[in-house]
Amino acid sequence: MSKIQKGEFPYGHFFKMIGGKWKPYILVAIDYEESIRFNAILKFWGEISSKVLYQNLRELEEDQLIQRFSDPNVKQHVEYRLTEKGKRVMPIIKEIYKYSIDDMIDKDILIDSRAFDYYNPSRKKKEQEQDPCENAACKKKGA
Repeated sequence: MSKIQKGEFPYGHFFKMIGGKWKPYILVAIDYEESIRFNAILKFWGEISSKVLYQNLRELEEDQLIQRFSDPNVKQHVEYRLTEKGKRVMPIIKEIYKYSIDDMIDKDILIDSRAFDYYNPSRKKKEQEQDPCENAACKKKGA
């Protein structure tokens, strides 16, 4: 049997970056919305505290999976977006999601209805078909 080497194992590194109760939820929300504000995440995932959300966002930033953007023209306007590295990890997270859904169905485990909000293509299509001036960015520009 070989000696244990010093260093970090790749699986451990990956799951440390995306691990924990909330990081996958946060990444999925940012991926779906493309850009999301702190309070929008809090509103959707009501079970997370502001402190825990802030801590998870900071860790995701440190791991370069998300980037924080602020608008200097608007007071306290901060949004979060995926970095290129974050975009590369999303297909892996989506495959884990699909596997989990199948496994939960096989085991007859009740699935939270919110689980379908972000990966529901019909929801995204409906939102895109809405009047483009119904969104906040358009209203902000005064259109």
